[in-house]
Amino acid sequence: MSRENTNQENQIAVIIFFLIILILGFGFNFLTIDSKVLPKNQDVLTGEWNRQFEKLLSDSSPLTKEAISLWSAFEYTVFATGRKGVLIGSDGWLYSDEEFIKAPNFEAEIQEKVQYIVDVKKTLKDKGIRLLVVPIPAKARVYPEFLGRYLIPDYWKPVYSAFLASLEQKGVWAVDTLTALKSAKKEGAVFIKTDTHS
Repeated sequence: MSRENTNQENQIAVIIFFLIILILGFGFNFLTIDSKVLPKNQDVLTGEWNRQFEKLLSDSSPLTKEAISLWSAFEYTVFATGRKGVLIGSDGWLYSDEEFIKAPNFEAEIQEKVQYIVDVKKTLKDKGIRLLVVPIPAKARVYPEFLGRYLIPDYWKPVYSAFLASLEQKGVWAVDTLTALKSAKKEGAVFIKTDTHS
């Protein structure tokens, strides 16, 4: 038997396996729904009944979380993709897509955050408390070597240093954690490789 035939048979077997799981899961979900709690007096044409039914199906199924986890593992293994918001780097490193997305008016948003910190500093100073800001840099800045096919966008590169400079201009003390973390990672991990929180 040729390798091509074997590959085709393996692909067919995987598809059949997932179809069986899908059918069994769908049937099991219907068996667990109490007909007394099905949506009532909801408009089918506008989709309201469908939305209520989906919520009921999701809430009543004991397998929903397990199915989502199984599907996520399948996507990760077969397609090297993660769930929404997760980017898969090299060597099993995961990153948050927040580290790569440019929000509309993000420069203005950063200045708003700086002004908020300045306001907090003033409030604390009035109470005799000194403020020290300890910003946590994005994981991609600390471990860019595991980004794989992803690159830090040019518009993100100056953000961290610009943020620190803005705080300094406003007289707010801040720690350069990026430099500290880059140095500390030589001694051991400073981010968990599979944690997508930045």
